[in-house]
Amino acid sequence: MTEALLAAGLACVIAAIVGGGLKAAGFDIPPLKSLTRQVLLGGLGVVLLIAAGVGRVPPPPPPPSPSPTASSSTSTPTGQPEITLSKNVGVPGTSLKLSAKGFAAGEPIAISFRTTELARPTADKLGAVPAQTIVIPQDWAFNGQFEVTAIGQQSIRRATAPFEILAPRIDVTPTRGPPGTTVTVSGTGFAVDERVEIALHLEPLGDVQTTSNGSFRKKVQIPSDWKFRNVSFSISATGETSHRTDSTTFRVT
Repeated sequence: MTEALLAAGLACVIAAIVGGGLKAAGFDIPPLKSLTRQVLLGGLGVVLLIAAGVGRVPPPPPPPSPSPTASSSTSTPTGQPEITLSKNVGVPGTSLKLSAKGFAAGEPIAISFRTTELARPTADKLGAVPAQTIVIPQDWAFNGQFEVTAIGQQSIRRATAPFEILAPRIDVTPTRGPPGTTVTVSGTGFAVDERVEIALHLEPLGDVQTTSNGSFRKKVQIPSDWKFRNVSFSISATGETSHRTDSTTFRVT
């Protein structure tokens, strides 16, 4: 049926154009005597061609199937955000490794110790951060348990892990002696690689550099001209950077 309409429409259009009649495909169109009949014949041909075209409209294509890549990749985080520290106890200036997961893919993550930002790594396509080195602030003066915090800057997801700052402590050996006695002062809990000043009461006895774990050991001498005898005085150690301090007693005999 569609093919017949197409053939008839073409015949009418061609006949209207030539105006002299046409005999083809079983159709016999006589010559036209007037312009009006020629126009009408052309219009009929156009109508037949449109009808044939409507009958031949192809069915709509099926909807595209979802792309495997689009369906499998997403920036929506899943599970609870979490951070892991390589150590949970230390002193100011301690270096440690931090890893994180459960954040949005590709988002920056602000890593902080209390209010001090330590790093801002970017999460990978799985929302994770592989081992990242962070350093506890060397000038931190307080003792006790604090938190390392990770906050996703797009998802606003938040995770914390505890970190304990050890208290400074010093010991002296011996704990008593006459003026001129050599005393060994040992300290822990100070900042990493900081200068520590040692004093007897208000009298400076020397200084020492701490190790990578905030400890030190230093021999000092009680002044030989110390005039006060049979009295206990404090020997103190104070960190130059962290201002962390501790003291113990030494009795001058």
